Amino acid sequence: MSQTIKKSMGEGHGKGEVYAALAYDATDRFGGMKIKALMLNSTGRISFLDATSYIYSSVTTVLDIVSTTINITGSVVFSTNGNPSVSIGSSATPLTTATTGYSALKCWSDYTKADGYHVGAWFISNYNQATAGVGSVFALRGSAGVSATQTAASGAAQIIGVHGRLLSSGTIRNDSCMYAGVLGQVCIGGTWTAANFVSAGWFDWQLNTAVAAGNTQILYLSNNANNANYNPTNVMYVYSPYVTNFINFQNCGSAQVSFIGDTVTANPTIVTYKKIKVLIGSDTMYLLAVTI
Repeated sequence: MSQTIKKSMGEGHGKGEVYAALAYDATDRFGGMKIKALMLNSTGRISFLDATSYIYSSVTTVLDIVSTTINITGSVVFSTNGNPSVSIGSSATPLTTATTGYSALKCWSDYTKADGYHVGAWFISNYNQATAGVGSVFALRGSAGVSATQTAASGAAQIIGVHGRLLSSGTIRNDSCMYAGVLGQVCIGGTWTAANFVSAGWFDWQLNTAVAAGNTQILYLSNNANNANYNPTNVMYVYSPYVTNFINFQNCGSAQVSFIGDTVTANPTIVTYKKIKVLIGSDTMYLLAVTI
C-alpha cells in the first residue's frame, strides 16, 4: 500500500499502541501490521520476530516458507493427492552446495533403551495391484552420477548410489550381536506361487559402454584396514545349512566356465570335469569342478 493512512483514534499525538501496531513508516505511510512478534507487511508476507524469515503464497495452492533454519518439535504428517509429499529440490532447481559434508536431508537419532530396536529412517512401500500388474516398487532408491566432464585427477574419489556403513565410537561387548554395514533380507510372509528370482541381494551390471582404463566387476570386495594386526578372518563366511547348491552357473560362457574332459576312470569315477577361470595376481588359473 502506498497511500497515507490518516489517524483518527488519537494515536497520532501520543504514538500509542494502535499506531505502533499498524507499523507506520517515517513518512506516515502504512507498512504493515505488527502484533507482538507477528508481523504482516504490505506484500502479504507473515514474519515472526525476524523480517528475513517469513511465510507467504507465491502462487495459488503454494505456500512458501523462507528461513535459514526451520525447527519442528513433534510429529509432522503429510498427505498427498498423487504428487510427492515432500520434495527437496528438483532437476530444474536442485539443492546446490559447494561445501563438503553438507546433506540435502539429514536424520540424526539416538537410541538408549536396553532392548527392542530403533530405526533412524523407515520407508515402507507396498504394491497394491490386485490384477495382472507388472509395476515395480522401490522403497528406497539412491542414484549418484557425474554430469560434468571430469579432467584427469590423481586423488581418490567415490561415486556411490547407496552407502551403508558401520561406525562405532564406543566399546563393543556383545558376542551375540551381528554387526554389518548393509543388511538385505527376504522375510517370512506371503503366499509364493511363482517367481523369477528371489534374492536377499541383487547386483546388476547394465553399463554397455567400454571403460577405457581401470578394473570392472559386478561385485568388488576389498579390505582397506591397511594393518596386518586387524585383518578380517574371512573374505566370505557362508552359512547355509538348508541350501541346495553353493553356486549356480548359468549362461556364463566358455571364458569363465568351460568343458575340458570326458569320462575318466578313477576312484571314484569322474564322469565329467570342468574348469572355472580365476585370476590370481597376473596369473590365469582354474578351479576344477567334477561330477562323480
